[in-house]
Amino acid sequence: MRSSGFTALGCLVAVAALLIGTFGPADASFAARAPSGAPIAAASAGARTIYVAPNGTDVQKEYKVWSTFTGWKEYSRLTCLDTPGWKPSSSSAQLACPEPTPSAPLRNIQVAIRIAKAGDVIVVRGGTYKEALGWNARPATQSQPIVLQAYPGEQPVVSGTIALRGADFWRVNGFRFVYDSTIQSGQAIATFAGGTGWTFENNEVTGTTGVANLIIEATKPSSTTNAALIKAAPNDYTVSGNCITQNRGYGEHGTMHNIYLMSSIYSTGGLIERNFLAGAPRGANIKAAASTPATANASPRNVLIRNNTMLYAASGVTIGLKSEGISVEKNLIALPSGSQQYDGGVKTYQLARANKNAVKDSLISGYTNALKPDFGATTTIFTARNSNESVAFTGSVANCNVVPTSAVLKAKYGALATG
Repeated sequence: MRSSGFTALGCLVAVAALLIGTFGPADASFAARAPSGAPIAAASAGARTIYVAPNGTDVQKEYKVWSTFTGWKEYSRLTCLDTPGWKPSSSSAQLACPEPTPSAPLRNIQVAIRIAKAGDVIVVRGGTYKEALGWNARPATQSQPIVLQAYPGEQPVVSGTIALRGADFWRVNGFRFVYDSTIQSGQAIATFAGGTGWTFENNEVTGTTGVANLIIEATKPSSTTNAALIKAAPNDYTVSGNCITQNRGYGEHGTMHNIYLMSSIYSTGGLIERNFLAGAPRGANIKAAASTPATANASPRNVLIRNNTMLYAASGVTIGLKSEGISVEKNLIALPSGSQQYDGGVKTYQLARANKNAVKDSLISGYTNALKPDFGATTTIFTARNSNESVAFTGSVANCNVVPTSAVLKAKYGALATG
C-alpha cells in the first residue's frame, strides 16, 4: 500500500525477470524505436524546403582545366553552398546550382546545414549518413526557425556526431545518432553549445564512449561582461521525447553520463522532459553540474527535469556545485546499475545552493539511497513526498517504453505518463 507519510523516500523493487534478464545496460538492442511520423514542417515565407537522401548528390558539375605540366585535370566541383552559382577562374560563365528538391536531393546532411538560412526546412530521407554535422550552421529566429527533420515515417541514421553552436531556434527531430569510432573525437555524440530557443526532440542517441551521449554547454563568451556570458549560455532550450542510451565510457566512476547538463549559471534555463534514458553504470542518467569545483560557473541554472524515465545507471540525477533552480519532478528513476557508496536515485555533488533546488514527487525505486547527499552532508532537497511502494515494470528498453505495471503509477511518473 502507498505510504501516507512524507519520510519514506525509497521504493522497494519487484521487477519482472524478463525485464532484467533481457534488457541489461550492455544489451545491443537499446534504442530501436519505430520512426517518427512527424509531418514535414512548413518553410517560412520566402524560405525553402531542402531535401537530402542517400541517392542524392552534392556534386552538380565538374570543371577541368588545361595545364602544360599535367594536361587536363579536374579543377573544382560545384556544390550547393552559400551562393546560387559559381564562377571558375577559367570561364566568365555564371552557372546556377540546382535546388535540392525531392527528385534532386543532396547527398550529405552537412551540406544542407551549411546552406540553411532562417525559415528553411531540411528534410532527410531514411538511410545511413556517416557524417560529423553542425559546423557553420547559421542561427535562425523565433519567427523563422530552421528545422532539421526526418522524412515522415522514416528514420535517418547518423553514424557520427552533431555539434550545433549558437544554433538559435533550430529544431532537430526524428534522427538516430549512433557512435562511430572514426568520427567521434570529442566528449559526446550530440552537443549543443549556447543558442537560444532550440529544440532537440524525438531523436535517439546511443553508444558514446565519451563523457556523455548529449552535452549541453555554453560557447566561449566574447568578453566577461554579464551580457556576453548570458549570450554565450544556452537559453530557453527544450530536450524532449528522446531515447538516449548506453554510455559505454570507461572513465572514472561518476563521470560517464547520458545527458551532461553544464549550461552555466548565466543560462536563463531550459526543459528536459519525457525522455527515456538508460545505461550509464559509471555515472548518472542526467548530471546537472559543472565538471569540477574550478569550473563551477558551468553549473546549470533554472532547468525543469520532468517526467523522464531513467534506468540502469549508477545514479538517476546528479545535482552539484553552483547548480540553482534545478527542479526534478514526476520522474521514474529505477533499476540501478553499477551503483557505489556515494550514488543514489538523486545525489548531490558539493552542492552550494541546496535550498534552491528541489526533488518533487518522483518515483525512485531500487536504490539503497533514494537521496544521497555528498560526503555525509545532511541538507535535503526533497520538498514533497516520493512514492515508496513496491514497483513492477513492463515494456522494453529496446522500444524505450518501460513503465510501471500499476496504472496509477504509469499515469503519473516517467516519460510515458498521461497524468
